[in-house]
Amino acid sequence: MMENHENSNVTSYTQPKLSEQQRMEQLRLQQQLTFGETPQQKAKRADIFSVMMVPTLVYAMLYTFLLYDNFHSITLPLFVVVTIGYCGYVLARFRGCAMRQLHVKPMSVFCMAGMLALAVSTCMTGNWSVSMMNHAGIFVLLICMLLFEVCDTGNWTLAKGVSAVVTAVFGAIGCLAEPFSDFSCFRKLRTKHQMTKTVYVLIGVICAVPILGIVIALLYQADAVFAHALSGMFSFDVQV
Repeated sequence: MMENHENSNVTSYTQPKLSEQQRMEQLRLQQQLTFGETPQQKAKRADIFSVMMVPTLVYAMLYTFLLYDNFHSITLPLFVVVTIGYCGYVLARFRGCAMRQLHVKPMSVFCMAGMLALAVSTCMTGNWSVSMMNHAGIFVLLICMLLFEVCDTGNWTLAKGVSAVVTAVFGAIGCLAEPFSDFSCFRKLRTKHQMTKTVYVLIGVICAVPILGIVIALLYQADAVFAHALSGMFSFDVQV
């Protein structure tokens, strides 16, 4: 009888009653093991998609329009400006501040200036090798700019910096399916407030179309290569 009493004491000691917070944490871990992601993680995915959906679609359309079969004209510096603006917008949204309040590190400013200089050099040269090296330089400087903004690079060595650039490039390949899973979470968890904000953004994009038309007309008059590429996009050979 004494032995049974001791065993019950041991049992009650080794299995204490869980608090509410501990039970919630245990439930969260069970959900993660069962379904792969917790509701909080899915909500974060949906929020990321809601922030990046419209600006990324606009950026993709501008990339196609400005650089389709036209990588060496005056539109390249314009595209670099669009890229810098897109990155600044995304960083500002995730930091919870306005674009004008975004603090940019000095090394990031250096990378932006280098990207613009290489873009101007590309549209002013007819050498294919120089142009390709300039495009590679713009891409590397873009990755460096993002690393300077999101990482603490104060104690990085040259080897660490090169390793981070390579990791950022090839690590992105493994995330190609992320937008689709983010969209799935957004579709399931979207709210009326989120949809209202999306509608407002789309209205803003529609209002920007006339301004884009004016810019296109100016570029058409200023750059013969751009004018030729634009004319080729809307010319069709119909065989009768």
